[in-house]
Amino acid sequence: MLGYKPNALPQNLGTFAKLLHPEDAVRVLKTPKELFLLPGEVVEEEFRMQHKDGHWVTILSRAAILRRAGKVERVVGTHVDISELKRQQSELERAAHTDDLTGLRNRRGLSKALLNQAKSMGRGERVALFHLDLDRFKSINDTNGHEAGDHVLRTSADRLNASLTFFDIIARVGGDEFLLAKTTSASDADVLDTASQIVEQISRPIPYAGKQLRVGASIGIAFVRSVDTDEIEQATANADIALYTSKSVGRGRCILFEPGMRAAAVRTVELSSEIREGLELKEFKPFFQPQIDIHTNEIIGFEALARWYHPTRGVLSAADFVSFAEDAFLLEAIDDQIFEQACEAVPEISAMGAATATISVNVSTARLSSTKLVEKLVETARRTQVGPGRICIEILESTLLSERTTNITRNIADLAAAGFRLELDDFGTGHTAIASLRNFPVSRIKIDRSLISGVQRDPKLQAIASAIVDLGSKLDIEVLAEGVETWAEIGFLEALGCSQFQGFLIAPPLSLEELPTWIESWNGNPGFLARAV
Repeated sequence: MLGYKPNALPQNLGTFAKLLHPEDAVRVLKTPKELFLLPGEVVEEEFRMQHKDGHWVTILSRAAILRRAGKVERVVGTHVDISELKRQQSELERAAHTDDLTGLRNRRGLSKALLNQAKSMGRGERVALFHLDLDRFKSINDTNGHEAGDHVLRTSADRLNASLTFFDIIARVGGDEFLLAKTTSASDADVLDTASQIVEQISRPIPYAGKQLRVGASIGIAFVRSVDTDEIEQATANADIALYTSKSVGRGRCILFEPGMRAAAVRTVELSSEIREGLELKEFKPFFQPQIDIHTNEIIGFEALARWYHPTRGVLSAADFVSFAEDAFLLEAIDDQIFEQACEAVPEISAMGAATATISVNVSTARLSSTKLVEKLVETARRTQVGPGRICIEILESTLLSERTTNITRNIADLAAAGFRLELDDFGTGHTAIASLRNFPVSRIKIDRSLISGVQRDPKLQAIASAIVDLGSKLDIEVLAEGVETWAEIGFLEALGCSQFQGFLIAPPLSLEELPTWIESWNGNPGFLARAV
């Protein structure tokens, strides 16, 4: 077991003591009197003995103590080499506390590691906790696939590991979240400067499959000032709250926790719970903003905009809940509910007097990359017995350029093939290449409201609007101006050749119950808009 031949060493207690690991000797070696006083008849010990070649062998010893006439007569037992078992146990323990993908520490055992870190604090020191979340990571996964996402995570972990000269603990605590800890006496300003350097390192381009992938990072920071376990847990939660705050004010931010942030975080959790309940109770409903053609005075369509009938706060616009729904991974469920209700409203709207009007529904870039999107939308249209030609799928202009992937390209083509109309929203702000309009089956472009407001007074806006209208005409693509608020804006755009409009001047977003009155009023006053212009 120890590499020696039989009888190579004296068979006595001195030999055993010589080969025993010094750290174990104090615990294992006992005098005859100490052995006599041990409870029970069997003793079990685990210790290390030195092999002939120098390495240590872990031994499990089980021995029976034979006592007679007030003394120990002999000790009889066995030694078993458990070195391999201990190695396997160590490997299993390491694996249990290690993230397979990145090789970093995982969440298991993190509290104990932070407690040990806190115990290392000296006078004037504190443990700084950095909770880091990758910005735009979901977009990498959605548009380039999970292998690309894994590559980004591994590269980010490697870059964080390169900071080991500063950090004592680096752990991956979520899908794209990391926790870093360091005992330090640095000032708040210096800690923030360190965080900014981390963001800079993470934000460097990541080569992958001939591309340059880019993510950023947001960081929330809190401090541990004592070895109290409750304070350590609270500091960890505070760093998470600070991270959420940093992401809510913009990407790439590094923010220190402040007590006022906790109340906002509690409100966010409460609102997320309310959103889930609202989905179950179908409190999310579409409002419909009319779209008209000034030349024919026809109601050509409506844009479906999500509204929340909140039980205590009244009707909320999307701006009041979308960010919270996105953080709670509930935005897709809301979108599905709005799309289904918009489809269900088509026959009702037809019966109200808008027999050919389409319904425009927004689809985000993230959803457009889903492999199940087309199947889901087609099934919803079939179930509600609505022809896809009555539904316009609104796509952000930037989707066709900066976020284009195979999935998105295929979905756009499949949506058009299924009969849905496609239109580009916020046109003029996303820098779409002209080739995108030629290569994709776009039926309408919507000039962004930022290019409409005051267009009759601004020569630069006039040049842009004129170019867009002319482009649509030459490519045989309809052009709609959204956000119109004055007759002067409509008059100028009509002179350019734009005849389709949407905005508060025409009507605000209306509930399904409000639509009959508005449609009847519009249809009962033929030509009044043209005369007003």
